Amino acid sequence: MARLPRILPLIAIAIGGVVAVRAVGVAPGLFDGAKAWAEEAVPAAAGAPPKPALPGTCSALSPEQLAQQAGISPAELKIIQSLSQRRAALDARDQDFATTLPLMVAAEQKLDAKVKALEALKAELQGAHGITAHVFALDLGAPGGAQELCDRIDAANLTVDILINN
Repeated sequence: MARLPRILPLIAIAIGGVVAVRAVGVAPGLFDGAKAWAEEAVPAAAGAPPKPALPGTCSALSPEQLAQQAGISPAELKIIQSLSQRRAALDARDQDFATTLPLMVAAEQKLDAKVKALEALKAELQGAHGITAHVFALDLGAPGGAQELCDRIDAANLTVDILINN
């Protein structure tokens, strides 16, 4: 019992062995992509036709070649690409809408709360002082806001004695 080997160093050695065996198995194909690229470059310089790219390697295809591989015409490929770009734009617009919609709902709720408070103040003033008050909910600082207030007052056939902008 006194000479039992420690288990942790044995596990570490076993894991290291597995990693080494896997690395040796992967090593022959490790530089295939670089080799294929070098082979394409050398014959092109010598005037020989380049070898076709190996599967899994990166090579740039012209739109015509890409369409031919997909079995469609170049015009159809352009339509698909433009639809893809349009879809990306619509997705971005949808994301913007999803962001602004809750903000608009919150602003509308805040405006409704202010209108209710002004309606309560209107009732209080009418009850306490025997006056007639009207609430028009709009932004006088917005472009055309003052003109809209004038139009609403004219439409209600009112004369303004005191204007309170809250």
